[in-house]
Amino acid sequence: MSNNVLEDDTTSMECWNIAHQPSTPPDVLSRLANHEDWLVREAVADNFHTPPETLATLGGDSERRVRCGVACNPNTPLDILTKLATGDIVLVRSATVLNKNITPELLLRMSKDRSQKVLWAVACSLGSPPEALSRLAEHTHPSIRQAVAHNLSTPPDTLTELASDKDIWIRHDVGNNPSTPPEVLSLLAKDENGIVRDAVARNKSTPPEALSQLITYEYVRRALARNTSTPPEALTELASDKDHIVRCWVARNPNTPPEVHTKLANDGDEDVRKAAAERLPAPEQETVETSISSSTMLMGLS
Repeated sequence: MSNNVLEDDTTSMECWNIAHQPSTPPDVLSRLANHEDWLVREAVADNFHTPPETLATLGGDSERRVRCGVACNPNTPLDILTKLATGDIVLVRSATVLNKNITPELLLRMSKDRSQKVLWAVACSLGSPPEALSRLAEHTHPSIRQAVAHNLSTPPDTLTELASDKDIWIRHDVGNNPSTPPEVLSLLAKDENGIVRDAVARNKSTPPEALSQLITYEYVRRALARNTSTPPEALTELASDKDHIVRCWVARNPNTPPEVHTKLANDGDEDVRKAAAERLPAPEQETVETSISSSTMLMGLS
């Protein structure tokens, strides 16, 4: 494709399609960056093959959605990204957080932004530095604190503080975060709210002894049976659960002892038997599969 594809009678829709193509040459994209239709300019701003100097020009575009495209584009120069991150439009400032090249220093600066939308975006960003996340963990708005609790980059000491938050969904996300310290997860396993305990039951970072203690709560047993950190003795106990879905997950769990797989291969539920058979050695698996096929045939004849 060359510059001569842009004739005087080329429609805006045709220009928009050209601007979206990853194969469009840089010189064509640069020319389209001056198009009168902002939708075409937005397409240029969104194109990951648009050269930095063209993006720098579009960074001063009058249309905010064009500037949003520039803010997200990985080719945007850092000085332009910094300018957009400190501009007047909340939507544009929030978009800069999505840029993979945004620096920790800029994210730290943005953690002091006056907009809750921008702060929420920073709280969600895996690139946010510990200092920024610690500051946002003290914000009055629960959605921002919850975003920090959910963030895998949040430092352990900040997650420890959030573990005592009055909002159950924040404690839930702390309990679900694999970066949460084991001792904190053990405390959350005793939380008064079942939603929080269920999150802890799903977390592979939860200590085995805490997972074993959670068996007393019937509603978390499916999560426990599925968790590959659940100890063998707990899985052995769950293999006798009345819920066939719990037994199915026990059968699929690699931590389940071989003798339990053998037991579950003769379970009264066909799905449990099939799941257990997949974990058995080849000779035993063949025997169980034959038994399952025979049972299915007999049921069909009855």
